[in-house]
Amino acid sequence: MYDQDSILDPDFSHFLNKRIEENLYRTLGPKRDQKKSDFYSNDYLGLSDNPEIRNKIVQLVHNGLNFGSSGSRLVSGQNESIEKLEALSSSFFKTEEAIFFPNGYMANLALLSAIPTRHDTIIYDEECHVSLKDGMRLSLAKKMSFKHNDLADLEKKLKPLKGKIYVVAEGIYSMSGSLVPITETADLCEKYEARLIIDEAHSTGTIGEKGEGIVISSQMKKKVWARIYTFGKALGASGAFLAINQQTKQMLVNKAHPLIYSTSPSPIQCEICFLQLKHLIDNPTIVSELQRVIKYWNEKTFEGNLNISRNFSSPIQYCIKRGNTEAIILSKYLQNTDIQIKAMLSPTVPKGNERLRITLHRTNTSSEIDHLLETIRNFENIF
Repeated sequence: MYDQDSILDPDFSHFLNKRIEENLYRTLGPKRDQKKSDFYSNDYLGLSDNPEIRNKIVQLVHNGLNFGSSGSRLVSGQNESIEKLEALSSSFFKTEEAIFFPNGYMANLALLSAIPTRHDTIIYDEECHVSLKDGMRLSLAKKMSFKHNDLADLEKKLKPLKGKIYVVAEGIYSMSGSLVPITETADLCEKYEARLIIDEAHSTGTIGEKGEGIVISSQMKKKVWARIYTFGKALGASGAFLAINQQTKQMLVNKAHPLIYSTSPSPIQCEICFLQLKHLIDNPTIVSELQRVIKYWNEKTFEGNLNISRNFSSPIQYCIKRGNTEAIILSKYLQNTDIQIKAMLSPTVPKGNERLRITLHRTNTSSEIDHLLETIRNFENIF
């Protein structure tokens, strides 16, 4: 008789032990501690514990809001909450259609697995998020990468291609915090008649006067074929939507397995996202408050040489530590001083570019930033 509690698979044991030996063993992260300085979450605008939204959701539930959606959107899962959210998203982010998913991973999977065909080619920035790469992997299209933010390499890859081409990039890259050169990339795609897809996951709520993201704030909307916006980062909730035209939406409804075969997001999730987006729309100054924190960071890091990034406009910064072991030691050193931070290890980042990923928030104080930088300096002096 099979007993799952007593039988260990030797292949699993070998894999896990090897991960431990190479300092690559992953564990679930610690819970957020409100008493500690947050330099590791994606809650850039500090909205994930918004008491105003919490009270409104409690009232909606009290008034009879359903817990579950009851089925996929093609069967019984279509509801007023999701339609209302998509309408507001379309209006604010200036898109013909918005189609909502439980998270950004599912949105990327849906778009890239369903739309490009075996006759098409996808060219993607080598630093693209794994959710984009997994979506491409499920596609039958040919795939190739180009060097990060390297327009010359992108053009070299575009020149010989024939047929339908999709170019995939991100507004802000999650590990380096660098911004896509959106104008030049869009112009290049226009030149070669390629369809540009921009994942605005980390630029939603952080870039632009109103947090509208890099495409709209750069006035490149007409040159970008599709965009992905998330609620799970700066907007402090969970979920994502694709900003697309009507025909592409119809294609997804007919072809995208993550949409067709998944239970629709719950009305509660949709209402939370709606209220958080509405809060951003009604309070655009929270974006400039975040940008002031980023400006302070860049001013302070200019004063010292700690191998620390200075990404202007981006809430994602980093401190390079060569090798997984050194990155882990520094992260634990900081965690012991009430700083919540996370080491990013190879192969998540390229070998030799292991780092502490430092995320800045509207709620981070100047004293917290000073303390973080001073603690890193102390580490360098000790080790």
